[in-house]
Parts: sequence; structure tokens; C-alpha cells
Amino acid sequence: MIGIGTVLNVTTVLVGATTRTLLGHRLPERIRDVVTDSLGMTTLLIAAMSAASVLEGALQAAVGTSAPVLIILGALLVGGVVGPLLNLESRLESLGTATLIGRYP
Repeated sequence: MIGIGTVLNVTTVLVGATTRTLLGHRLPERIRDVVTDSLGMTTLLIAAMSAASVLEGALQAAVGTSAPVLIILGALLVGGVVGPLLNLESRLESLGTATLIGRYP
């Protein structure tokens, strides 16, 4: 099914945010830190695996041997320019803050 990854991602984010809102204040800070660190390390592992996949033969056969690295570089540059122009970081932070205190933008 096309788009199942997006649906799964949205679902897990909503479940995680709801759980954090309902139970986060009840957990000791040490446990919250461990959970956050574990999720961060998992995200880094997934990113490393995704970065390694650009060296696979199928992608290189489709776009050439140098193109995968250029695609990653281009994506980082576009994200690094567009993100600040649209003020995405502060918008996401304000959305998170509003959600945690029960207000929605």
C-alpha cells in the first residue's frame, strides 16, 4: 500500500504525543531522559542506515555513481535554506508548547 509509512509515522507521533501529555509529568525526569536519549539514538541509527543505502547498486544504476551523494547534499542545502526562511523551527516549538499546555494554534 502506497503511503503506509506516512500513515504509520503520523500514528506513532500522535500516540507518542498523547502518551507524553497524559503520562509525561508522572514519570521521573531520569526516566524521561533515558527514553528521549534512546529515541534519539534510534533515530541516528535509522539515519545512518538510510545514508548507507544511497550506496546500493539500484540507486547508483538509476542516477549514476556520484549522484546519490549530490542528492543528499542538495536535500541538506535546500532544507538548510528553506527551514530558516519559513521559520520552521520556532513554529514547531510553538506548536509543541501550545499542545503541551492544551492550546492549539
